[in-house]
Amino acid sequence: MDCVNLKVVPVSLCQLKALRKIDLGGTKLKELPPDMGILVSLEKLIIFNCHNLRMLPVSLCQLKVLQELEITKCSELKELPPDMGNLISLEKLEISNCRSLRVLPVSLCQLKVLQELRITKCSQLEELPPDMGNLISLEKLEISNCRSLRVLPVSLCQLKVLQELRITKCSQLEELPPDMGNLISLEKLIISECCSVRVFPVSLANSTSCRNSKLLNALN
Repeated sequence: MDCVNLKVVPVSLCQLKALRKIDLGGTKLKELPPDMGILVSLEKLIIFNCHNLRMLPVSLCQLKVLQELEITKCSELKELPPDMGNLISLEKLEISNCRSLRVLPVSLCQLKVLQELRITKCSQLEELPPDMGNLISLEKLEISNCRSLRVLPVSLCQLKVLQELRITKCSQLEELPPDMGNLISLEKLIISECCSVRVFPVSLANSTSCRNSKLLNALN
């Protein structure tokens, strides 16, 4: 249940050495405890519907066993900690409905065990980190409803184990990377309502790896 009037989380929370999951939803929190990085057993962190939250503590990047991180409906969140690449156990990352977020930290591309990445409804996000091809374990990637996003990084085509790619409702996206045919493990591709995309990569049309492809209103 949402704690709609909660404004402060006690600093002593960070002393819970056996804590494995935190779910913060529907609060008036403006900040999180600065020493969250000492939650040495934390595996899952959900930050949901915290509209007053403007930043995350830098120490969050010290959570060495964190496997899942969900940041959704934090409309005033302007940036993520720069050293997120230090989350060495992170397997799933979801960033959704953070409408003030303009960029993602470059270090995000250092997440060597990340398997699933969802970036949705971040209307001010203008670009993705250029070295996304370094996400060597990424199997699922969804980019949806990012209305300010104009290009995808070329390195995306280096994701050798990517199995599922969804690109939907990115109305300003003008082109797709030309070498998408290099996604040798791709099994499912959905490109929908990207009305500014005019050309479909020839390399992808010639690819034999993608068994389930839906191109819905991608090219008008």
